[in-house]
Amino acid sequence: MKQAHTFMMDSFLPHQDTEKADGMFATIVVVLPSSFTGGVAHLSHAGQSTIVDQGAGSLASTSVMAWYTDVMHEIKPIQSGYRLALSYNLIHTTTSLRPALTDTSEGIERLREILLSWKQHLQDEDSPEKIIYLLQHRYSHANYRGSALKGRDAQTVAILDSIGKEIGFRVGLALVECHLRGGADDGGNDYYAPPVGCWSSDDGIASEDLNFLETYETSMTITELVDLDGVLLKKKLKLTEEDEDGVGVEFIPADLREVVESGPHDAQEYEGYQGNGAGSLERWYRRTVLVVWPAEHDEQILRGPHYTRFVLNTLSKTSSSKPTEAERKILNYALGLPPKEPKMATTVLRGVCKAACVWRIPDLWCQAIHVCNGSEFVNKIGKELYLEALACLPTCFIVPSIRQALHKDPENVTRLGLLEFLEQRLSSQGIPAGWIKDARKDVLATLRPLVTADCEPILEAVASLGGMADLDSIVMPQLRNSADSVPLATLATALFREITRPGTSILVSADGVHRGCTVIQDLLTLSIERAQLFALTPPKHGNGTQYSYYPTGALKPSPDLTLILVKACITTRNDPLIRQISNKLAAFSPSDPPNERQIRAESVYIPLVTLVQDFIERRSSSLPEGLQLLYKEVLPLMLAKPNPNEAELALMVRVAKQCNDLNAIIQSTVSQFKALPREPPTVKTLVREFRGLMTEHPAVRGELEPVIGEMIMTMIKALQPRALQGQAAIVDWLDYCAENDSIDSCAEIISRVTHDASSANGNRLTLEFLPLLPTLMSWLSRRGKPHTDQPFPLLVRTVVLRWLQTVLGTTKLADVVQMLASIRNCRCICRYCAPVMRWLAEPSQGEEISLECIGAPNVNHLEKNLRNYVRKLVDWTILRTSPHGIRVVKNDRIYKAQMWSTNQAAGVAAVRAISADEGVLLSILGEEIYKTVVQMLDVPYINTEIGIMAGTSAPTNQTPAGLEGAGRPRGNSSVQPPPKRRRVDENIPVIDLTTP
Repeated sequence: MKQAHTFMMDSFLPHQDTEKADGMFATIVVVLPSSFTGGVAHLSHAGQSTIVDQGAGSLASTSVMAWYTDVMHEIKPIQSGYRLALSYNLIHTTTSLRPALTDTSEGIERLREILLSWKQHLQDEDSPEKIIYLLQHRYSHANYRGSALKGRDAQTVAILDSIGKEIGFRVGLALVECHLRGGADDGGNDYYAPPVGCWSSDDGIASEDLNFLETYETSMTITELVDLDGVLLKKKLKLTEEDEDGVGVEFIPADLREVVESGPHDAQEYEGYQGNGAGSLERWYRRTVLVVWPAEHDEQILRGPHYTRFVLNTLSKTSSSKPTEAERKILNYALGLPPKEPKMATTVLRGVCKAACVWRIPDLWCQAIHVCNGSEFVNKIGKELYLEALACLPTCFIVPSIRQALHKDPENVTRLGLLEFLEQRLSSQGIPAGWIKDARKDVLATLRPLVTADCEPILEAVASLGGMADLDSIVMPQLRNSADSVPLATLATALFREITRPGTSILVSADGVHRGCTVIQDLLTLSIERAQLFALTPPKHGNGTQYSYYPTGALKPSPDLTLILVKACITTRNDPLIRQISNKLAAFSPSDPPNERQIRAESVYIPLVTLVQDFIERRSSSLPEGLQLLYKEVLPLMLAKPNPNEAELALMVRVAKQCNDLNAIIQSTVSQFKALPREPPTVKTLVREFRGLMTEHPAVRGELEPVIGEMIMTMIKALQPRALQGQAAIVDWLDYCAENDSIDSCAEIISRVTHDASSANGNRLTLEFLPLLPTLMSWLSRRGKPHTDQPFPLLVRTVVLRWLQTVLGTTKLADVVQMLASIRNCRCICRYCAPVMRWLAEPSQGEEISLECIGAPNVNHLEKNLRNYVRKLVDWTILRTSPHGIRVVKNDRIYKAQMWSTNQAAGVAAVRAISADEGVLLSILGEEIYKTVVQMLDVPYINTEIGIMAGTSAPTNQTPAGLEGAGRPRGNSSVQPPPKRRRVDENIPVIDLTTP
């Protein structure tokens, strides 16, 4: 007890004492002897009140008053005299709970009833795991213990702790923290924001005065759970999800988050305006909460989210002969999970049922089935666990749960699969005689909507019962009422495989095969009738799976369903039913859009024919009669498709080949084939397919050969010029035309080459056309074609004469000496003029010479001499480098004269390569052209040695007289091309392959 002060006690309005020191829990007032009247004390708490009047005999006595800090008290005014009193604060200095006023009101009993009710309904779906109660006062982390609580908080904890110890509840303290992050309402202009917690300048905004403009992120956590002695129990508590209004079922008040965030914040971070929006503001709000939970929830509270996994693992792995006390505790917890967390029902069911088998407690099995809705479907428990239960528990408990699961399960394959599994794994194990057989018949009598996976199990079940009779009498009536097209077709195919399998058990009676064929036909007829062949379907991935998200316009009809039906009809030998499919495919409605036929052709008809044709060819079977109608309908649509690719063209011919009246089909479609694009891939594909068709059906040869020839000729005429450039390309095209008996097309190719050669420059004539002539001569010999047939002779004459005129020319070496006589007049032997003059006189030095960076004075000097002495023989260009340079080029007059002897030899060799027989050359060139060629080459005849020709001289590299003493260019001032390169035009250097 600590004395606070001595004072003349007058009056106080109604109030509760504030905590004037740490640990203060009550106030005591000692009234000393003094004479007064009035000053009555009014005290009230928890619905009770009392009045204390100390006026009578006050002069002769000492009196004492005391009250807890949470008691409401009022002191009335003194009517007369004076009252002298001593006031003391009572301080709690131990670690136990602070003393608190016992509440004798009805509230305590009501609280006891609520807690007991909670304890009795722990398994209910809406029963909370814990209660989180917001305390009135704020406490620091260091004061997280019961002894540090104040006022009403201390009283509340004291009451709960007392009742909790009596009826089995735990009480603890924890920290609730709410975090908000968002944009600050700073006006978007506080670029130079002051530090957090500081006042801004007069024009700015104080960071502590900011509010949220909008909130991006909110969170609430409960951490640091301690007991009333301050011992840490759990670092972080799991919170239940709030409802749509943000109200939590575990919170008092229910809007705990909102209440905490409405108070002052405990921490803040503010990042001011950054130039593109409001500043970023974060705040943290912290309060102390009281956590109350029943003792049965100790494990899940302290283990947190891992407790459920612990419970389920314990149950599934138990090996004890009977449940221990701890196992019973976790068992009760597990059975309470499904109402609260439905997604855990299956896991809890299997764990508890497994434990029931181990402990051999059939009632526990039934309880788990009831709590977890275990008969909802077969796989909720699983066939392995059913098998174990039948071995461990009385069948009178297990069989009813199996019956319920079979009755409720939505999948035929799962229901029949369970019965098949049990029949194979069990012998007699106490199961009632004939129970599986009866259950199987019940499943067949109550089939779910048929799916593809059901077909095999249904046939196996039928085979184990009455065979085809049960299929016809029990299954078929249900399928006639409701079944989709694809499962029906799949069931028909599976039934066909079964009745044709050696040793099948489904054919119980003598008429089983006939009955089976009738059922198959009925199934396929139903399937075709119910098929929506043009239903819109989503697009598919490359692996065949459908896209999950796709635009509305991506929905298109698919050929998949039609293909399934066609395959089923062919596989089950019901080809006549295909006519029904063809009729449905060809049926149009007046309400169909104008482009419906085109849509069907692109989306269904053409892809379908591709798939069907592949299927038929793999089976090596003929085209069913019913498909002929479809093929005849589809072929014109395929031919009308613009720009078909190679595969589509091949398919067109294969479709035409599959039709019965082949001649009629060819006659009706040849004009359409002719109208297709004439690109080489298109024509080559059609030619290949047509020739294959003629091999298989010689009767159509007369119809198709002219078509093939016309297509090839049109293709050759439409070829781009670059397609006929180069020996290899030309020979390849000639071979292709010859192999397809299109001789006229070969002539067209040579004519096009002749036309190209008539305008070619010297470079192309030398490199392309002259070497081509002996190649074509060899090709004619290989093909057995005469070399005198046009247009080959015309090509030879054109190329040879054009080359003689363009490349060889008429100026000979004798003329060069006269041209170069002017060089002797240039007496300058400087480092630039001398090498240029020597280069000009020597043909082996190339067509041009460059002197780079020699400087403007030297360029001017050289340019002057070129102009004075050889301006008719050369051209030159100033190089605008730094310093300047010059490039000098021989003109055609001097260059051709210097190269004439070399070119003469090359020309003779080229003509000789065509044929070494002078008579053959004469027959190809003709007498007049032959004489012209010999005259221009200056030889008596082609096949002779140039060195012994009359009237000619051998090539020479001698330098004309007068230039022997000229110097050569020095350093890097001269860049001369290699001797085998010569200039055809300004920018294109070429290799002269005719020189040895």
